[in-house]
Amino acid sequence: EEKIPETVIIEEEEFDSPIVGPVRQLTIKSRPEKRVHATQNWGLGSRLIFYNRDIKRTTLVTYIDMNNIGWSTVTSNKFPNGTYDIALKGRSHLTKIIRGQVIDENTKIIDFTFSDDFFLYAGDVHESKDDFVNGLDISATVEHIYEDNIDADLNRDGTVNGLDLSIVLRNLYRYG
Repeated sequence: EEKIPETVIIEEEEFDSPIVGPVRQLTIKSRPEKRVHATQNWGLGSRLIFYNRDIKRTTLVTYIDMNNIGWSTVTSNKFPNGTYDIALKGRSHLTKIIRGQVIDENTKIIDFTFSDDFFLYAGDVHESKDDFVNGLDISATVEHIYEDNIDADLNRDGTVNGLDLSIVLRNLYRYG
């Protein structure tokens, strides 16, 4: 299976693609898993990466804030017509990749809920953000038990508790 190269994992301020095309506005749609009060509780800060398969190059790395219904908008001239692998990594969630997404003048929505799994899997709690749920994430969750910690409160109910720990355990050894 073709993978997005490791070189795309870079900070936005260090990244400047010379690739340009028409300015496009795309709506990004996703759903983090296991949220309490599932309606109006889908907000999530996320990193978004566009890798153009045709030219074998990353064209955009940016950070977006998904709103409470799980939508965000990105406007850029960094995704000309082509076939893309698009990666989305939410805060404390594993990276999800849509492979082979065609972007052209008719593309309006990039919907991460229509790929193989509906939700973005949670559990990447540890500060390493290594895209792998393991013992470090269990430890980091337990460390913040009964606190209001944005990284460890996976279900966004306001407190890190056993519900959040159960999400980490459910996704143990899963990777993005």
